Amino acid sequence: MKPLYEFKHILIELTNACTHTCSNCSRFCGHHTKPFYMDWDTFKNAVDSLEGWPRIVGLMGGEPTMHPQFERFTKYAQDIHPMRYNIGGGAKPTKNLSKYIEDANYLKAYLVNKIQGVGLWTSVSANYYKHYELIQDTFVYQCINDHTAVSMHAPWFLPRAEFGIPDDEWIELRDKCWWQTSFGSPSITPKGAFFCEVAAAMDMLFDGPGGWKVEKNWWQRGPEDFKEQLKWCELCSAPLVTEARDANEEIDDVSTDMYNKLIEIGSPKAKTGKIKIHDIKSKQEVEIKPRLETFLYQTDNSVRFTSKNKSLYPKRVCGVLWTNNKIELNTNELDDVTVIDKNHTERFIELAKYIRKEVDWIVLMDNTIELPKDFRHKLSEIVFNPGTFHIINDNVSMFNVNASALKNTGFASITRINNLDEFKNLWNADKQVALNEHLLPIDIDDIELWKKEFIKKGISNFPFTNIPIDKLVIKNRVKPMIDEILAKDIPRLQKIEQLNAIDIQLNNPELLCLEITKAIDILLDKPEATCEDSSMTSIS
Repeated sequence: MKPLYEFKHILIELTNACTHTCSNCSRFCGHHTKPFYMDWDTFKNAVDSLEGWPRIVGLMGGEPTMHPQFERFTKYAQDIHPMRYNIGGGAKPTKNLSKYIEDANYLKAYLVNKIQGVGLWTSVSANYYKHYELIQDTFVYQCINDHTAVSMHAPWFLPRAEFGIPDDEWIELRDKCWWQTSFGSPSITPKGAFFCEVAAAMDMLFDGPGGWKVEKNWWQRGPEDFKEQLKWCELCSAPLVTEARDANEEIDDVSTDMYNKLIEIGSPKAKTGKIKIHDIKSKQEVEIKPRLETFLYQTDNSVRFTSKNKSLYPKRVCGVLWTNNKIELNTNELDDVTVIDKNHTERFIELAKYIRKEVDWIVLMDNTIELPKDFRHKLSEIVFNPGTFHIINDNVSMFNVNASALKNTGFASITRINNLDEFKNLWNADKQVALNEHLLPIDIDDIELWKKEFIKKGISNFPFTNIPIDKLVIKNRVKPMIDEILAKDIPRLQKIEQLNAIDIQLNNPELLCLEITKAIDILLDKPEATCEDSSMTSIS
């Protein structure tokens, strides 16, 4: 098993409330009779306990953005565990949020910040939209999945006892669990700290004794300290190869014994029949062997957020027309339009009142009602940051009433503004974005801007990283290591273990992830080598 101090993330579980009840959820959402919401003192202690932790502190759920104190929690976590270099980003609109976040994670989180800072695990719901500006400003890393595309979730509740797996075979399987060693994270819940996030979720669901005391240096434990928490592994089928199910089916795969346990605790999901019971009498009835690869429930990161999820697109878009002329209004593109006399001495009082009345986006039109062609349709295809002031052209701009610039200014101060330029400058310069006729940024996007900065500053003198942004590091350092491992006359499982160890040697796991995954795929596509591997054949 993997020591806690070698993980990339430690997760703080803010809540197990969620907008989804996915199949085989690792937090068992849908089974709780009442969700928990971590209180402030518990959260503060969790964050403080990670003093000295060198990598990502993740906010997790359930859906963490549903927590009523999400903003307060986020700001505190960022204050205590800031990213090394905040290079900004996220203010500009995008048509492909998934690709943007994937690229930002690579450049901002891994290259620049060496996976240090605060991360967010989220299903990108309406609450994400509510906190969109804060999220882009704060989190160095985001793991998103809105579940509008297929996501394959493997079962948790098919315990080894019902397969008849003896202790000696089980211990080897358990200690090489793919989730604990490759994919999962240690976790903090209101009941303590855990070596595994799934064990933490089981303890919460089944009202277990809790975890370790959340105190300074708790995360420096190794496998020799896991003993009292390993009992949760007895209920867990993560180390076993089993069929996965699309998360959107909202059906959990469980054994007979685990079904009975769920009924005992009053699981709403079990009571409503969203369960597939597997009556397992022996291990021969289901293919079981050590899971070799990290289980990728989605192979295409571009579908982590799709246009099927409407929660991030503008919903209500209203207009304010500044004019001293008579203009015939055409409101087909807008939900409402109000006219304010440009020469009126109290025109910004009227604007402030309108801002207080509205709930989403306002388009400011200075003596014109001409909007870009297909304006509303274009809005429906682009994700805009509600914290940004968008300059569409010389006479038209757009902002969201929930922008922090407006909240921080306050109603009274807005009423004392004298002109539109002064109003625009309530937003910081990096949150004033000029758009083209397609409502996309005139300037290059964040990713290209960051790359240009890397090149302009020069790799050798660039203070953020000594890792080239081209693929030379892959060619000159990683490829030879991978080729050497693949050529060894050793069992396949040992090769995979050595491949997965490369990220620790070079201390930059995500840069290597793609190449290592390719190498593992090559191994998995080939027949096993002739040399015997007892850990591979013991329960086949």
